Amino acid sequence: MKKELKPGNEYFIINLDEPYAQEIFEVLKRGQMAKGQWSEGDITFEEWQEQTFGDDRREEERERYNYRSGM
Repeated sequence: MKKELKPGNEYFIINLDEPYAQEIFEVLKRGQMAKGQWSEGDITFEEWQEQTFGDDRREEERERYNYRSGM
C-alpha cells in the first residue's frame, strides 16, 4: 500500500472485491470532500485503487498467478 495509516486513528476496513466497496468509497469521498479533507480530487474508485495500491497490487497479482500456475 502506498499510503500510510495515521497513528492514533481508527479505521474501517473492507475488502475491495466486495460488491458494495465502490459505494462505500463514494460515501467516504463525498464526506471527506465536504470537510475539505480529500486531497485526491474528484477521482474514480478505480483511480483511487491505482493511487493507493499501484505497483504493490500488480506485484501481488503476479505472485498469486505464479503460485497458482506452479511457476
